[in-house]
Amino acid sequence: MTSLLNSLGMAFDLALVIFGFGLIIFIHELGHFVAARWAGIRVLAFAIGFGPAAASYRRGLGFRKGSSEQEYLQIVERAKGERGEAREEARSLLSGRVSPTEYRFNWLPLGGYVKMLGQEDLNPGAISEALDSYQNTKPWKRMIVISAGVIANIITAAILFVLVYSIGIRSEPAKVGGVALNSPAASAIATNAQALGIEQPGLRASDEILTINGDEPNSFNDLILAVAMARGGDTVELVVQRQGVPEPLSFDILPEPGGLTGLLEIGVEPARSATVLAPARPSQVKQMKKLLAQVGLDGVEPGMELTAIAGDTTIAGAEDLRQAIRDSGGKPMELVFSDGTTEVRKIVRPEPELQLGFLDGQDAEPRRLVEHLLGLRPVMRVQTAEKRAFAQGLRDGDEFLRIGEIEFPSPAEGMREIRANAGKKIPVTVLRRDEDGTAQEVDLTVSVSAGSQPRVGFRSGDTREISSRIAGPPERVWPVELEGEGETPPAASLDLMPGSTIETVAGMPIENFREIREALRLATSEAWARGDDSATVSLGVALPLPAQDDGSKPTESLAWTLSRADLEELHDLSWNAPFGMGVFDLEQKILKGSNPIESIALGLDETKRVMLTTYVTFARLFQGTV
Repeated sequence: MTSLLNSLGMAFDLALVIFGFGLIIFIHELGHFVAARWAGIRVLAFAIGFGPAAASYRRGLGFRKGSSEQEYLQIVERAKGERGEAREEARSLLSGRVSPTEYRFNWLPLGGYVKMLGQEDLNPGAISEALDSYQNTKPWKRMIVISAGVIANIITAAILFVLVYSIGIRSEPAKVGGVALNSPAASAIATNAQALGIEQPGLRASDEILTINGDEPNSFNDLILAVAMARGGDTVELVVQRQGVPEPLSFDILPEPGGLTGLLEIGVEPARSATVLAPARPSQVKQMKKLLAQVGLDGVEPGMELTAIAGDTTIAGAEDLRQAIRDSGGKPMELVFSDGTTEVRKIVRPEPELQLGFLDGQDAEPRRLVEHLLGLRPVMRVQTAEKRAFAQGLRDGDEFLRIGEIEFPSPAEGMREIRANAGKKIPVTVLRRDEDGTAQEVDLTVSVSAGSQPRVGFRSGDTREISSRIAGPPERVWPVELEGEGETPPAASLDLMPGSTIETVAGMPIENFREIREALRLATSEAWARGDDSATVSLGVALPLPAQDDGSKPTESLAWTLSRADLEELHDLSWNAPFGMGVFDLEQKILKGSNPIESIALGLDETKRVMLTTYVTFARLFQGTV
């Protein structure tokens, strides 16, 4: 039953898209048609869709199955013939009873056109010397005819926006949610900070945006657009109201190109509520429950509210959870979810934050954003084996010792090797641990699907929680801002063999990648606090070599010297939730005009925003940044 309802929902959505697309085309071509009639140009056909005509209508001939064009052309030929009743009848028909314009609906409803005498989209060589042809119309009228389609769409969009804002629409409020570390928004200092006793720089979660460059925003989208439209080197002026601060704070923030999109950004996200995302379709609800279970929130139902974080019940939104986890020091905390009648309590363990950086792609691949710790990267593993991967022998938690030609691949290297073998079979070796911790190597041959997105059928993850095995460090890492030539990561100086396992840090036993970070921070904490230029840490490393005669693993001891900059990056790292804040719904408000005039103003503002967004997208495409 659920499958049937979902299929019906998808069919309805598809029909809605086709109808909407057809309506847009109809209005666009109607603009051309009306303008052509106004300009005195003979219109031969007004068509929705391409290909053969399914049905048509022509005044004087009525409705026809297929096209009436041949019938009309026969009348035209008779009118050109010798004198006689047939010619006079044909001329009588053409003089007013039979229209030269055919309205047709073609079999492929994915487009449309207006066919004018002397101007045909499907026949650029079409010309005519007739007085009512496109060529013999004054140039300024032709310009109006050509522009009328776009103008009709813009006018329609403006009318629809006015209607929408008369009824009301859900929209994200102009409010700051998450603020990315080391972003322009995080480092900006309010111009009146000193006068108001504000010591910490940057925007904060829950800051309400009062004005953007002097204009009052309608929604968070206005901030995204204002930042993207900023000229290079110009700041965006924000005035925000912060809880507990008596007066608004004023910021001048210089946007920077985003590492992923190329668009100018300041590093803020829209605010998210404390309500778990609840999709509309049954299949999506099922998928959401599966996702919640995968991130440790099994039993939490879509639509439930987060009501307590480690005993604190004063929760405004998801950002409160993000901040509580950042301040947790890595200690587990209890979360309480409720739907008003049922409570679900879950213990979550914060994950250690890692550094983000870009690696150069190979061949035609783009640069890839990866997580690392001073250049150390965990080996790739199977986080979730989907049906296709499970049938090929992969299991949840499998650690990759080899994928194709790559030994001990990082997640980025593993995915690159899979993409390089699209449509082929590749050998893989995984390390599989039983429930009692016993590990065994398993050799498999898996097939990679063909197409633009080759896949084996598993969701990848790293081994930070179950292993301290290290992939080979990258040669260079670029910061997220993609500035400069990139840097050689500190881990490169260790000359570690890929697949080596870090067993001790400064004498402290290590069992997984998570503990490497904490041991490094602990071992260097005094040097960092003193402001030392560097610190040296000893590492005990097991090499990926066959066991010695006595059964022991080959090991080596390494001394790792970290610079002051390395220590700063290490100790600036915080904690993250074991799941993204995307599991929570966006905070919403109803944006509605209080009267017809305000609805018109909101509609015009939204029309302007959409047009400017389109302009920005095309501009960045030409610049090659998107």
